[in-house]
Amino acid sequence: MENNKVQEEVLRLYSEEFLTVKEIALRRQTTVWAVYDTLRKLHKKGLINRGGYNMGGAVIPKGLQSYTNIPQLESWRYHALEFEVRPYYYTKKYYKIMKEKGNRALQFGVWKISLYYKKVIIWLEAGIDFCFKDKNEAIREAQNSFNSAIIKMQEDLGFFVFKDRKANILLLKQHLANTYAPEAEVITEKQMFIQFKGEDNRVWLQYDRSKGIEEREYVHGLRAVDDSDTLEPYLNDLRENNPLTNSELASRISDTMVALDKITKILQVKL
Repeated sequence: MENNKVQEEVLRLYSEEFLTVKEIALRRQTTVWAVYDTLRKLHKKGLINRGGYNMGGAVIPKGLQSYTNIPQLESWRYHALEFEVRPYYYTKKYYKIMKEKGNRALQFGVWKISLYYKKVIIWLEAGIDFCFKDKNEAIREAQNSFNSAIIKMQEDLGFFVFKDRKANILLLKQHLANTYAPEAEVITEKQMFIQFKGEDNRVWLQYDRSKGIEEREYVHGLRAVDDSDTLEPYLNDLRENNPLTNSELASRISDTMVALDKITKILQVKL
């Protein structure tokens, strides 16, 4: 059984040194799962909250959370965002900074950026989530945060992204998780997650229990949000109106993913 000294140490590392779960695990020479378990106990005691923390001087906005905080039940978690941006114009300042820093990541609040000759790569800090009850609100807050960050990056680094109200920004990666998916109980603790792939061999959907809750997570880089719009009503209808066993539901999900992939290919041919 875990003693109070363990909880006190984890609380200090979390609230005073602002370490991530992985960093705490390394410091204490234990597993990340053990750290998550301790943090949940501290949360139940009211010693930590769900609101996020100050990270390297960056104030975490409302609704934004770190992995060290427990995602709210029945909420959406938007995270793992990455963008490729091709600016219209670069100043001498940009090339000077790029020469000094190389492609080493620079920090802007909860966002990071790497500089290249013809593009910049911007991504959300690992372990940061936009968590809201409403999926669209989580996505909207992420967009607002990204837009604010890129404006600040332009000013500080000397490049220009927007021209005639247009910008060359490509979304490379995104994950969208529904933190309330009872059917994910089909996963055993040893498995931690189950993945479903389309005919393009890319993962569209996965059930994840690695954070101690049953998450239904959409992870296809370009289509994660669209996949959630399509599948959520179908899955909720199955669960609420025609209950299935876990194995039956897993099979239905797999069949649905294959069917959606075929429909997508047919539409692409017609276009």
